[in-house]
Amino acid sequence: MNPKLLGALTILVAATACSATATASTLPSTTVPSTTSLGPAPKPTPTLPITRDRYTAKELFELQITPSAIAASASEIYVAEVALGARPTETLSKVVVVSLRGGAPTTVAGSETPASVSINGLTFHDSALYMSTGSNGPTRLSGVFRLASGTSTPVVAGPGVPTDLSRGNGDGGPALSAALQGPASLAFSTSGDLYIAEAGDSRIRVVRRTITTFAGGNGVGGYGALPTGSATTAKLGSVGLIAVDPDGVVYAASQSFAGKWIARIDSSGALSTISTSFWVTGLAIDVNGDLLASDGDGDRIVRFPRGNLDQSSVVVAGLGHIVALATAPDGSVYIANWQNADPTRAVTYKITRLVPLP
Repeated sequence: MNPKLLGALTILVAATACSATATASTLPSTTVPSTTSLGPAPKPTPTLPITRDRYTAKELFELQITPSAIAASASEIYVAEVALGARPTETLSKVVVVSLRGGAPTTVAGSETPASVSINGLTFHDSALYMSTGSNGPTRLSGVFRLASGTSTPVVAGPGVPTDLSRGNGDGGPALSAALQGPASLAFSTSGDLYIAEAGDSRIRVVRRTITTFAGGNGVGGYGALPTGSATTAKLGSVGLIAVDPDGVVYAASQSFAGKWIARIDSSGALSTISTSFWVTGLAIDVNGDLLASDGDGDRIVRFPRGNLDQSSVVVAGLGHIVALATAPDGSVYIANWQNADPTRAVTYKITRLVPLP
């Protein structure tokens, strides 16, 4: 499988056959050392948050099906699987969960999607799992759902939206009446606002009392073009990844292999580009409030310190191609990754927990 195609899986459903099995893994833990800074070594400063640069890596389980997103609570890890069919209409998706105490993955009740619908984003908030779904079919098949107590409840778009966009996308109105085009990554702010990367319309939506556009919605720009201007004028081409730090700053990245950028957008709408050097496959905020980004080009995780974004450094490397990234309240980092040097063999995806050493 060409790794450059993986980033598109959470936006469009490809027509590729793939089997779907999951097995528990008992592989031993290993210690993953940090590597060198991306640029000149940062000067020590008391304003920098405490960071951890060494992790114990433990493979939790394996999948022979494409993971499109992951999320973590204090005790469980959730993985969205997209089982690609021979035709887009045969594609099926679901979320599996495994306890950190061990055991095999099980399906999260209410997470299995209708045919042709892919699960594109996951996040865990306030004791519930949230997932975004997208389809090339009717707009009612795209939405954000809350999964709790075995029930899937729409919270944004979903079954009640208009069948097309002839009346607009619903900005300024109730979230359940809005239309979403290719919703992907999800993130909550500390105040409980829900942010949605709407990859199909190159915009970021936010749900407070109503749903509005937070940034973008101005087209994709040129091939590989960087976002410029402000939140209201920027062209956020295929924005599919977002994270929100404790200060309410939103970080966004394109899921396109060509769009190698990470943008910072604050509450005033000021926008700046903090990275243009690698293909981003995941964004997450760690326990220090720092931004973590997985590098699809270099098989590594890059940290951007909240107070010194220009002093980025590589904190983990050498775990293979990372296709999804999440963090947990205890400081653990979770990745979906794969390594396969033999193109004649099926790719095995691994879900790995990185635990910071004391």
